[in-house]
Amino acid sequence: MIKINGIEFDFDAFDAEDAEKAEKEMKKVHASLKNSPRNLDRSGVIKYTVKSVRECFDNIFGSGAADKIFKGKTNMKLAMRYFEELSVGIQEQDKEFDKEMDTTIQKYSPNRAARRNNKN
Repeated sequence: MIKINGIEFDFDAFDAEDAEKAEKEMKKVHASLKNSPRNLDRSGVIKYTVKSVRECFDNIFGSGAADKIFKGKTNMKLAMRYFEELSVGIQEQDKEFDKEMDTTIQKYSPNRAARRNNKN
């Protein structure tokens, strides 16, 4: 689960499909913002940014997710806050994933097995 603007969404960093979607969409937003059109005025930049972030949410969590998160607002500051909440939520699950992998590796490492056999 990831919570964005107080709304919980199903997301599982241990699931390949979820992880792949998130990686792809996060990269798209980053590239989109890095290469935004230079000829836009302030309102154009805001709309462009919010649109990029909204598409990210809809593509990760399903159609309509962005509507639930943004509640009708087109606000760049909110878009950045919500995108950060997504990023932090994914990072938290990544830490859990890494911890699980480390535990599994430690549990089944050859050194541990050798030490266990020496006890017998």
